[in-house]
Amino acid sequence: MKKIPSYFLNLMLAIGLTCSSGPTVYAASVKPQTSTLVREELVDFNTSSHKFHSPSCKWAIKCTSHCIKIPRSEALNRGGIPCKVCGGR
Repeated sequence: MKKIPSYFLNLMLAIGLTCSSGPTVYAASVKPQTSTLVREELVDFNTSSHKFHSPSCKWAIKCTSHCIKIPRSEALNRGGIPCKVCGGR
């Protein structure tokens, strides 16, 4: 088996890989990752009017130009205005 260079070992440890015993490393295993990120709901944001809609809103469905899907918080950060019909939810 080939020995893993120390710079590669340091990189593996930095990204969360664990290794077998000591400085002579022959194998690595991946630690299970637990994500603390929360998936945020996406809205349909009109870059022209700055209104945002729930994806199922009739006005979101009719929006063909200037519409992008972004997280609700991003729509609010861009000065977005919730739709009067769906409330952007």
